[in-house]
Amino acid sequence: MSAIPLNGDVLENETMLKFIMNVNSVNDAKIAPYMEQITLMCFKILTDVACKDIDDSFKHLTGKFIKNVIMNTGDANVQRLQQFEALMSPDEKAEVAKYMPSE
Repeated sequence: MSAIPLNGDVLENETMLKFIMNVNSVNDAKIAPYMEQITLMCFKILTDVACKDIDDSFKHLTGKFIKNVIMNTGDANVQRLQQFEALMSPDEKAEVAKYMPSE
């Protein structure tokens, strides 16, 4: 898990996130130590041009995962998420916002 986000075949990030979602549904404590890497992987899926072939439906699922899992795992993870967002370009922020669920 410490090797994510993956850089070789970036589409493997989709497969890895599906695995993480399954693990989270069974035992969320297993993924907790890797939340920073998982957050980076989610942002990579949503913003990286190399991930343009990932289905929009999965990108929406990724946005839901950010909102329902990452943003609910404690203040430290939320602060780190905000730090990552602060480093994004306006175009990247718009791309992430496009896939985030509305209230």
